[in-house]
Amino acid sequence: MKGITLILFMFMCTAVYAQKPGKLTSGEMKYSAADSIVTDTENNTIHLYGKASFQDNNVSFQADNILIDKRSNKIIGTGLIVVTSAQAVKSHADAKNRILRYTIGERVVTIE
Repeated sequence: MKGITLILFMFMCTAVYAQKPGKLTSGEMKYSAADSIVTDTENNTIHLYGKASFQDNNVSFQADNILIDKRSNKIIGTGLIVVTSAQAVKSHADAKNRILRYTIGERVVTIE
């Protein structure tokens, strides 16, 4: 009986985590944060705190904190920023505030 339970448990665990890697579907996004994720349903925003990351079909980046505004499709990242994938990154010569701006669906990330 214990053997069957163990095999069943192992099967369930592998089935849950077996996902095909690949591109996201149109309009799909992935995000994560080490500290916390706060969803504000009233304002339709998602706040990612601490080692936050964002990915969609066009870009992938990390920042200390990220704000996703689903109403305007705008994303703002603050803190230490690492852009891991984008068609273009625009940056001002005097960019000191380290603020990343991105509009969902575009292929350009701007760092101010």
